[in-house]
Formats: sequence, C-alpha cells, structure tokens
Amino acid sequence: MTEIEIERYLAKLSDSKLVELLYRSLAERNSGCDKLLLAETYKAENSGAAHVALVAIPPSGFPITSNERDDFLENGYCRKCEIEVTAIAKEANCPVCNSFVGLT
Repeated sequence: MTEIEIERYLAKLSDSKLVELLYRSLAERNSGCDKLLLAETYKAENSGAAHVALVAIPPSGFPITSNERDDFLENGYCRKCEIEVTAIAKEANCPVCNSFVGLT
C-alpha cells in the first residue's frame, strides 16, 4: 500500500477502530517507560474551558463494531494517574498505567 492509500483507509475508519488499530500498532513501541498516546479535546459549552482526555481502548475482547465518527461517549478519571480518560465502553484500561477505569 502507498502512503496515500493508507491515509484514505484510515480516514474511513470509525474513531474507535482507528484508536484500536493505532494502539495495537504502537504496542511494542509503548512497552517501555515512554508512551505515544492519543487524546481527545473538547470545549465545555457553558464555560468554553478546554478539556483533554486520553483515549483508552476497552478491555481485550470488547467488540468494536461502531461505524460512527464520534463514538467516544464514555468519560472517566484514572485515580492512579489522575488523568481524564475517554472510551467507547463503560470499562476501559488507562492508556498510561493500564489500571481499570470505570466510565460513565
């Protein structure tokens, strides 16, 4: 595949499928202390304050079947790392420390 074909393929994926693919691709690279992670940013409607949440993938075996673009609807907080996390499922693993995070 050429780089242009790869870009076109990736552009068609749902957000969650793209994240799953990228995190699987980064797994070996992220095995040490330093990690390359993905984040989602948004602005609060009432205050305009900017928020950043690291994108987590659901636990292993969770079926990612969504074809929607904006499917990171669940948000939570990793108590161990003290960071915001977003995902497509009510349960996820923190992308920094791999701790379980319950999302709402």
